Amino acid sequence: KRQAVADIVFQNPTERLWLEGITHPKVRERILTLEQQEPSPLYVAIPLYDEAGWELPAARIVCVWCTPSLQRQRLRQRGWDDQEIDRRLACQIAPDEKLKRAEFTLVNNYSKEILLSQCRQMVAEIGRTPQKGH
Repeated sequence: KRQAVADIVFQNPTERLWLEGITHPKVRERILTLEQQEPSPLYVAIPLYDEAGWELPAARIVCVWCTPSLQRQRLRQRGWDDQEIDRRLACQIAPDEKLKRAEFTLVNNYSKEILLSQCRQMVAEIGRTPQKGH
């Protein structure tokens, strides 16, 4: 079912916009509700944050980046062909542009252990860095 929906929305921009019009407001509403309930900072990974043009009050923007060739290799491991990869990437802001917009960057070119180490360093830094606008 999921692949059938993906085939439709990534081949037809009108269908993708229709689906996003339904799902994005619900996701955003849920995040804002959780943000109000959490006594501590809430961290949410939102790949579509930039694409949807969201501004969230307590957002700390983190970009998880890897080289384009490694990204394609990983997507092929999901069973996607180059045509499927191109369709999906065309719906996203380029990774290097996301880097420019991010407050924090995690480089995911290496092992899970190195990524975890970067995550720990980032969380420590977030604890020392005031949020924008606060």
